[in-house]
Amino acid sequence: MRYNLFLGILWLCAGSCLLGAHVMGKEIAGMPPDRELLIAVVVLVLAAWNFARWWAARVRQKARNAAKPPPRKRAVEKPPAEYHPEFDFTQPDPPAS
Repeated sequence: MRYNLFLGILWLCAGSCLLGAHVMGKEIAGMPPDRELLIAVVVLVLAAWNFARWWAARVRQKARNAAKPPPRKRAVEKPPAEYHPEFDFTQPDPPAS
């Protein structure tokens, strides 16, 4: 899920850089301006695709978590009927002599 978000951000940065270079009239690697615009649009479509996949996975996970039944409560253990002082850890140990 985070992979799609990372790719969406990556494609968005690349696409906006290409589109910004096209708008400012800069030449990128000697490509014709119409090809720069085409590549920028394709890269921005890839960004939108990855953001849509990230959003869908996020919604699917929320729905899956909402459909799960709540966890069952643990059964309360009853204390033993007889007292064993060797298992009573609430009292400090007597000093050793």
